[in-house]
Amino acid sequence: MVYSKQSCVTSKGLGLENDISIGVLLQIAGRIMEAGLARVSEDIDLTTGQLAVLGMVCRYPELPQSEYGRILCINEATLGRYASRLETTGHITRSRNDPDGRIIRLSPTDEGKALFKLLGERLQTFSEAYRAASPDGNVERLHKEVSQFLKAQGWALPDKARAGPTG
Repeated sequence: MVYSKQSCVTSKGLGLENDISIGVLLQIAGRIMEAGLARVSEDIDLTTGQLAVLGMVCRYPELPQSEYGRILCINEATLGRYASRLETTGHITRSRNDPDGRIIRLSPTDEGKALFKLLGERLQTFSEAYRAASPDGNVERLHKEVSQFLKAQGWALPDKARAGPTG
């Protein structure tokens, strides 16, 4: 199901904003952001989940597949299906290059990098709209506070030094 901003944000003006938990608000915000990604990728035969994996692989190439699951909070089975689809469509490669061959590393292909760049350009319109709706640096403050919240929960992005080349 694709959620639109209009269909999700129904409590505005009803005085209900403070009665909704932070968890629910973050879920709603995530769905709004996912709907934006779905709109700009309607012509691409990949799900928003697959595109999220591609985005992380492009940002942090050559990490173990399990690390992308940890970053995106996706279970191994789902991540495996997403990676298989991205490999089949030519957007990533999977390789076993550690000594025992058990660790699968994901890397973007040139086609995957090009798609990531295209979607970034398309999402720029949505980013500008979000920023315009939240003047005075509120988006940057929200980004910082959500990042701090996630860090306090034990979630973190990988160190850029651990990631491979971005090509």
